[in-house]
Amino acid sequence: MRMMHNYFRIGGVAADLPYGWIDKCLDFCDYFLTGVAEYQKLITRNPIFLERVEGVGIIGRDEALNWGLSGPI
Repeated sequence: MRMMHNYFRIGGVAADLPYGWIDKCLDFCDYFLTGVAEYQKLITRNPIFLERVEGVGIIGRDEALNWGLSGPI
């Protein structure tokens, strides 16, 4: 929360992105995209991963309404 109150200013933010940040971000995107197919295979067919995430994040309709959540049912 400290950053949220101190970082944003009228007309912008407290500081611009550091020099070279955009290039590093684009380099990472290129690097990451080359492995997406491998990551997908590791996750979608991995029985250990699937066992660990099965049922995680499921919220029933009544609980969602009680928490004020929205989105597809």
